[in-house]
This record gives sequence, C-alpha cells and structure tokens, in this order.
Amino acid sequence: MTQQIGMYHIKLNPEANPSVFEKYMKNEVFKSINIGKQTRGGIITAQFLVKQDSPEGKHRYCWIIHWTNQGGSPLGAANAPDDPEGVLAEFGAKTKFTRYEVLSHS
Repeated sequence: MTQQIGMYHIKLNPEANPSVFEKYMKNEVFKSINIGKQTRGGIITAQFLVKQDSPEGKHRYCWIIHWTNQGGSPLGAANAPDDPEGVLAEFGAKTKFTRYEVLSHS
C-alpha cells in the first residue's frame, strides 16, 4: 500500500473573482471526490484548496488530494483526479498536475 499526494496547480485569469472561484471549488469540484469511501483500489483520505500566500499570489492556488493505493488507485487507471481545467473555464484557469509518493510522515 502506497500513499500518494496529487497537486493541481491552478492559475486563474487576473480578471477572475477569487471568492467566486473558491466557492465553486468547495461546492462543485470537491464534491467530485469521494473522501473516505473505500474502493478496491484504495481510499482518498483528504483534499485541500490552498492559496499562494503572497501579494502576487492572489490568483494562484493548489488543489491537494491525499490517497492510498491498495493494488490500484481509488482514482482509476489515470491515478489522478479529473483535471478541473475544463470546468474552471469561466475563471480562465490553467492547471498542471503533479503526483508524489509519500515516503514518510509524522
């Protein structure tokens, strides 16, 4: 069983409203992930939306998902959540995904 963390780095269009984007992520995108639901492939344990903490980071976010693989991924063959770029088109969002294997934690 391996633990994984996936991160979608999200950059919004400068004209996008960050508050509306944050509500949309919470109410729509987050609901597409089944937190705590055991599958044959594993379980998704947590997700976070974080915002870059700097004056120039007003439109830069990261959607972080933590899961365990148990002979497969709870996210299917892609081993990643669906790319939100399409559903975030109204915010002019650009996304980039990176997956990490957790080696240790406390």
